[in-house]
Amino acid sequence: MTVALSDAALLADMLRPLPDLHDPLATAAATAAFHTRRKPLSATINTLANALYRVFCAGPGAAHEEMRQARARVVSYRVG
Repeated sequence: MTVALSDAALLADMLRPLPDLHDPLATAAATAAFHTRRKPLSATINTLANALYRVFCAGPGAAHEEMRQARARVVSYRVG
């Protein structure tokens, strides 16, 4: 969600100066620049998400089961 909100704000900021969104060359240039500027944040978040997935969701074994249960306790504590 953080990346989506950041992307929306960044894209809006980059399209705002364009006088006309019907100009395909200007719009293409702005969206190409957007993809370049968004990469550092999205790559960081995606790397973290993949690492957390491997820790909490992937693989059998007692250690993984303990991590899943600990995560569930943390989530239930924060919600409740």
